[in-house]
Amino acid sequence: TEEHERRRSEDFPVRACAWCPLVGRRLLAFAAGRKLFLLVPDALTGEDDAATAEAKEFLAHTLDPLRAAALKQQEQQQQQQPARKRARTADGAAVQDDEGDADEVTAPSVFSAGGAGAPADTRKRRFRCRWRLPSAEELACVRDFVADPAQAAVVVVDHLRQIASVAWHRGGDYLLVVTQHDPAHPVAHTAATVHRVSRHKSQRLRISKRAGPIQTACFHPTKPYVVVATQRSVRLYDVSKSR
Repeated sequence: TEEHERRRSEDFPVRACAWCPLVGRRLLAFAAGRKLFLLVPDALTGEDDAATAEAKEFLAHTLDPLRAAALKQQEQQQQQQPARKRARTADGAAVQDDEGDADEVTAPSVFSAGGAGAPADTRKRRFRCRWRLPSAEELACVRDFVADPAQAAVVVVDHLRQIASVAWHRGGDYLLVVTQHDPAHPVAHTAATVHRVSRHKSQRLRISKRAGPIQTACFHPTKPYVVVATQRSVRLYDVSKSR
């Protein structure tokens, strides 16, 4: 077998990595900081590989809506640029000509709600994991694994906390992510989140703080349950009933 290695900088540490358990679906999930990457490594296997093709088709259920949303957002930003220029003109501000630099477009927040300037309790209450396309910098970090970066099958899921572990369900559609305490966010505590890849949805398990920090978590081998071990107890959560 051929061994592949990719060295990463200290700013992009890989904390956890797991292959999709389905033999016919070559899909890789790995965590770097607060980001979860879902990647089809077609540069290692070739685009003609059946398992790679199936993984791309499966991940397309998530990629297509994300690409459509990104294109719509880009169009909205382009439509808003003339309006902002007219507003600056009315206020007496200088207007750049066509040869000048284009207006700077503010990138969306890393999280879906609760920016860095929002109160801590607001960030905690409104935060949701954000599914999105990778940035140019993130694509550069995985360039050794993808044949064509422009058409790379890569999805990024942002979390509020540092990711400690990643585990797949045997069905190959659900991912269990355990996050640890992040000193940068005092309101954050250890949490467990279940992601459904085909629907790009996330469900956070409701775990009492009194149970203590999570030590480990895994899926039940046959039932839709998640087993969570904390410092004080071992609990079973029914994901289908959200309890």
